[in-house]
Amino acid sequence: MQVRFEATGTLAALTPILDALDAQPEIAGLLLLTCDDNGFSPAALDPILHKLGKPVFGGIFPRLIFGCEHFARGSIVVGLPVRPDIRRIGQLSDAALDIDQAAAACADLRAAQGSLLIFVDGFAGRIGDLIGALFEHLGLGMNQIGGGAGSLSLMQKPCVISNAGLQQDVALLVHLEIDSRIGSGHGWTVISDSIKVTAAHQNTIQQLNYRPALEVYREIVSAHGGTEPGPDNFFTVAKAYPFGIHKLGSEVVVRDPISVGSDGSLTCVGEVAPGAFVHVLHGEPLALIAAAGEAARRACAGARPGELRLFIDCISRVLFLGERFTEELAIVQGEEPLIGMLAIGEICNNGRDYPEFLNKTAVLGLLARP
Repeated sequence: MQVRFEATGTLAALTPILDALDAQPEIAGLLLLTCDDNGFSPAALDPILHKLGKPVFGGIFPRLIFGCEHFARGSIVVGLPVRPDIRRIGQLSDAALDIDQAAAACADLRAAQGSLLIFVDGFAGRIGDLIGALFEHLGLGMNQIGGGAGSLSLMQKPCVISNAGLQQDVALLVHLEIDSRIGSGHGWTVISDSIKVTAAHQNTIQQLNYRPALEVYREIVSAHGGTEPGPDNFFTVAKAYPFGIHKLGSEVVVRDPISVGSDGSLTCVGEVAPGAFVHVLHGEPLALIAAAGEAARRACAGARPGELRLFIDCISRVLFLGERFTEELAIVQGEEPLIGMLAIGEICNNGRDYPEFLNKTAVLGLLARP
């Protein structure tokens, strides 16, 4: 695999890299990761994507990882030695979309070898429904890894990249005939009693224990940390206090609350089902860094030379860890090239565990040479 990093974040610098890799006969497809601060628009990027002769996929993310650093501007292009089979699902948030039918169209991959990379608009609704439907039709026979594209502005906008252009509210399911190993971990711990979600719609929690969600959340967070989250400071405080959903036989699944509504509802990255039981979580930097290290150890068991390390970490972990995020990058480093994105949610399973759309979680995948 050929990896190119472009640090200026301009289309003038990115275009010749894409053209050069697209022209190489040994390259069968392109993975393109870019930063939101580049300011790429569909009007500017689409003509470049449309003219590529090989399949391209990827997304726009708050920041990118290259080596031992993370960047708010720039692009990463990976020339792949195998041709990606790209399946696109549009209008993901639309209630009229038959998610099961969309996933069933990919059922032919159940017997395929390799790995499934998933890129999705991180602010789309029904991401969890899609991941669940894929499990029903694909089972656990294939590793899955991916993440949510989007912006720290918390506004939904075009962020998913394919030959069709730069689009929003879509998911890309990309099959590669490349083996992989995956590890994940988060390090957050429970600080509250169990709380029932008594009203919710997609990724918005309206009530907890039959009360406005913000009231219950505010009481727990202020009692623990001394600061009351409200409309003016919500994201600043909430980055240290996510929700956790217990799943049978797996680590707590984290849900990141990102904004508060005028009715006291809380909007999260990813769905929270009515009737679910959640806890409020909190973390310490050392625990989060150690969890990333454990994810790397699981992924790297049996590692072979020349594998590509794809690190998908949550942008809110960076905001929480601050300068200590460099310690997290250091602990997942290896001899192989390290690339990745700081995402709006993470997707993974390792061929054994139920696939999930995660928040505030470190996911490392090693992609082998074919």
